[in-house]
Amino acid sequence: RPLPRRRRKWLTAAIVVVIAAVGGTYAYRTRSNPMQDARTLLDRYDKIENVDKAISILEPAVKARPADPARHTMLAEAYWRRYEATRDKTLIERAADAASASLKLDANYASTHVVLAIFNNGQSRYDGAAGEAQQAIKLDPKSSGGWRELGRAYQRMGKLEDAGKAFAKAVELGPNDWLAHNYMGGFYFATNRFDEAAKEFEQVRVIAPDNVRAYNNLGSVSLRQERFDRAIEMYERSLSLE
Repeated sequence: RPLPRRRRKWLTAAIVVVIAAVGGTYAYRTRSNPMQDARTLLDRYDKIENVDKAISILEPAVKARPADPARHTMLAEAYWRRYEATRDKTLIERAADAASASLKLDANYASTHVVLAIFNNGQSRYDGAAGEAQQAIKLDPKSSGGWRELGRAYQRMGKLEDAGKAFAKAVELGPNDWLAHNYMGGFYFATNRFDEAAKEFEQVRVIAPDNVRAYNNLGSVSLRQERFDRAIEMYERSLSLE
């Protein structure tokens, strides 16, 4: 039966409110999270365009919330990754300034020490890298990045047994971290354990199918194994991506 006029108005108003609420909830859920977006981009820093996009997100994010150490730390990491790709030395100072700002805000933020370990490893200061990585692990024992950077430092220092253990811990704590698997594979490759290296580089390819480094490294392993057809296939795949 047709509803009385007053009930029709009430029901129409109620429907409008419900639709507005649902629409608002959908908009909230789908709204971009800039820090999460930047983290996702930096996790694939092997693509230089991702680093540039991350910086474009993080610079205004830091200005918007200058008291947030996480933002400064992530920006420091982004500047460093940009430096790795371009060798623009001005980026080293910018990365250092961002990391310093984070430390002043919170000296016990583990991720900052991971980034400082990355800086030190990248500049062949392996004692410093080991110290920063150990500090990160002390603050956060489950820091995959801390264990990864500790492994890098130990390997360069010739502490191969300790390096292997650190890389294994990084992989255990970060099973979906392609970089941890990549360094584990590199360690196996450097110690002539080619079958194990190939497994780690294959895992990189599973996690990040468009990662050029995975195919380069698989090509190099196959070359050392004298699997020449496989090496050619992997190098051609790498070239097709970049």
